[in-house]
Amino acid sequence: MDSRDYRDRAPVGWPGRVSRKENLATEGHRYDSVNTPASYGIAVAITNDGDLIELSVGAEPEEIFGFNVTPEFSHRTQVPIGGTMGDVMKQGYMTVKVVSGNVIANGTVHIRVDSATVDHPLGEVLAEEIVGDTVEAPNARFVGPSTPAADGSCVAEIAVKL
Repeated sequence: MDSRDYRDRAPVGWPGRVSRKENLATEGHRYDSVNTPASYGIAVAITNDGDLIELSVGAEPEEIFGFNVTPEFSHRTQVPIGGTMGDVMKQGYMTVKVVSGNVIANGTVHIRVDSATVDHPLGEVLAEEIVGDTVEAPNARFVGPSTPAADGSCVAEIAVKL
């Protein structure tokens, strides 16, 4: 079998990567040195000083400022570093890691705001509601089905207009 042969569709991509350039709106901000977001491709908040931070426990949907963008030329295992500059997507299409739930086209995007762990940070994306632990992301939806990952999670594309 040829390695270029995709039976159903092409793979979606890496979490945090902008997947389409059309209608893209990003903003550059500095990462907070103390409360730096845990990874790329997660929902983030912003301080009054304009620094990007991890969502707080119990955050409300209106506190979601955008989604943390992976730098263009980074290695996919890199994490944000406090005090450096980063981009946040306010509008557009992004590949995200979805840790639970069944991703369907036009499905609701849920964001973790409680019960965080090292492997499941605040701001991570889920395709299912967990009462008390998630909120619905405003103006975000899943574009289509997902690509399974080795750890049981999946990678999917979201569309956002915040």
